[in-house]
Amino acid sequence: MMIKVLKDKLVEKSLIGIRTIYQDWDEVIIGFIKSIEGNNLILQEIDEYGKTLGETNIEIADILSVEFDDKYQIKLMFILENSDLFESENQVTIWSKAKELKIVVLELIEKDIIATLFFDEDFFITGKILEFQDNYIFVNNITSSGEDDGYSIHLIDKLIGIRYNGKEELKIRYLLEKLK
Repeated sequence: MMIKVLKDKLVEKSLIGIRTIYQDWDEVIIGFIKSIEGNNLILQEIDEYGKTLGETNIEIADILSVEFDDKYQIKLMFILENSDLFESENQVTIWSKAKELKIVVLELIEKDIIATLFFDEDFFITGKILEFQDNYIFVNNITSSGEDDGYSIHLIDKLIGIRYNGKEELKIRYLLEKLK
């Protein structure tokens, strides 16, 4: 059954995810099968922005599972087909004290712009800032795959940086708008 599915996906030129005995439980190699020769297949790997990473030779006996037509891959195909939309020469990143970022926060609210907010090196969120009041910012959180992820409230004094109009924010905006 595995070989038949792999051959079908090769002919269909379908995006697939492969888990092998060498990946952690949450890792998947994503790409297109370029060829199947004997007990091996060549996978053209792509990244989360639809860009080619290179080719990977995978022994078929090492494959634990093959995934296809799932939500992630459908969104990744959209990204791949529209990757030119995610190129940004207008990325703005500002590292500053919270007090100086308040003006930017107000502009992002007014223009309804998706931004990544950094609270320290290891903690950031991406979404739309909905409100700024009493030293707090109220955010509609959005996942990297363009899905609404609820709301959060943060002290603006903890904010150390903002990025918007970057590749990640553009990708999220297009996914949010096109794949509702």
